[in-house]
Amino acid sequence: MKFWTLTALLCLLPAAAQAEDMQAYRNQTRKLVREGKHAEALERILWFHDNALEHDPGMTGVRLSFALSDWNRLADDYPPAGIALLEVRDRTTKRLLEDGGTFQLFQEAAAINRTLEDDAGTVHLFEQMEKSYPRKAPRYWIVAKDYVIAAKRYDLAGRYMQDLDADYRRVKQMYDLNLKLSNDPKFGADHKNYTERTFTNSVLQLIEVALATDRRQDAESIQKQALAVRDDAKIRNAIPPSDK
Repeated sequence: MKFWTLTALLCLLPAAAQAEDMQAYRNQTRKLVREGKHAEALERILWFHDNALEHDPGMTGVRLSFALSDWNRLADDYPPAGIALLEVRDRTTKRLLEDGGTFQLFQEAAAINRTLEDDAGTVHLFEQMEKSYPRKAPRYWIVAKDYVIAAKRYDLAGRYMQDLDADYRRVKQMYDLNLKLSNDPKFGADHKNYTERTFTNSVLQLIEVALATDRRQDAESIQKQALAVRDDAKIRNAIPPSDK
C-alpha cells in the first residue's frame, strides 16, 4: 500500500472548504469512517485540525481531545492517518523548538503526545523548552505539570512548585468556584462529582511533590487545610507516619 505524506494529503483538500457547523462537520466525518471511506475521512480530519477554530473558537477543547481520539482510531484501520498524526506532532514540535512557540502550540503538542500515549515526549519537550527558552518555559508549566509529576520527575517539578501553599490556595479557589457552578441546574451532580475528584487529585499531587522534595511540613499543612474542606480518605491517608 502506498502511504501518503501529510503534504500530499493537504494538496487534496478543497481550496474553499467551508464548515460553519463544526459539530455537524465532525458527525459527517465519523459517518464516512463507518462507511469505510477512510481517505476522504482523513482529508476532513486534517481540515478540521487546521481550520476548525477559525469557524468556531469554542471547538478548542474538542479539537485537542475528541477529535484527536477519532483521528487515532482511524489510524487503527487506515495507517496513513497514523502517519499524518505523527507528522503533525513532529511539525508542531519543530515549530516550538525553532522559536519557542506559543502556549497554544505547546498545548497542541502535549495533546497529540497524550493521544499517541507518549507522555514522556511531553516531559522531554518541556525540558528542551526550559533549556532553550527559559523565559517562555514557565508559561507552559501548567500544561506540562501533570505529565512531569506522573513521570516522577520531582527534580523538574520542584523548580516550578516552590510555594506549595500558594499552589494550594489556587486549587482551593478553583474548587470554590466550581462548587458554586454545581448549584446551577445546568451543571448539576456530575459537575459536583468532577469538582470534588479534581480537588482531591490536585491536593494529592501537591502532597506527593512536597514529600518527594523533603517538605513534609508543607505536606502536612496542605493536608490539614484540605481536610477542613473535604474529609476525604485519600487525603487523610496521603502522608505516611513519621519515623520520628
